[in-house]
Amino acid sequence: MKIGVTCRILTEDGTRKEFVNEAYMELLDKYDMVPIVLSSTTSSLEELLEMCDGVLLPGGDDIDAKYYYQDNHPTNVLVDPKIDVLDYKVIDYCLKHNVPILGICRGFQILNVYFGGTLVQHIEDNSHKKNYDDLLVLEETSSLKGILDDKFIINSFHHQCIDKLGEGLKIEGKSKGVVELITHKDYPLIATQYHIEQLNDINSERTMKYFISLIMEKDSK
Repeated sequence: MKIGVTCRILTEDGTRKEFVNEAYMELLDKYDMVPIVLSSTTSSLEELLEMCDGVLLPGGDDIDAKYYYQDNHPTNVLVDPKIDVLDYKVIDYCLKHNVPILGICRGFQILNVYFGGTLVQHIEDNSHKKNYDDLLVLEETSSLKGILDDKFIINSFHHQCIDKLGEGLKIEGKSKGVVELITHKDYPLIATQYHIEQLNDINSERTMKYFISLIMEKDSK
């Protein structure tokens, strides 16, 4: 399987660098997936996407709040317009062509914004800023019951979270009242606010296998 991965941008000493964190590459390699890096500067984005069986929208910096008609909070830092545009173009393509999406952290958030949702721009009590032992509880109506455990430990590295849920998205699980896991009622996608690429546990493995099942289901049609 070939999986498109949207790049992120870092500026050091005045030089802009596009990159993908090693942990995402290692995650894909673990499941024999071949990454295809999707750059914000390429003119052949659609040609690359045509090669992809699925897409990973990874973590990264904050989304420009203009996408949900708000001004940026002072803590909404390192907003990069090229990355916002890249993610939107990739999601556009995936929905048009029914390409399965896995979103993680920022990827989770931008999917919510794309579907018309909004974000809490800063969780004031920092309760999700840096935790390795948060408890996620699946919703009673979760479609992932029987696939994931009803309760399991996750990590938290985010200062923003879902406020208004995007249209068509389904809340699958929460931690401390915050939405951490979503799917969509019409499109093949799954997204986690937490970082499965850093977790070596059974529920992260099951999440990846669920993503693979979405790809296999698409390919069988």
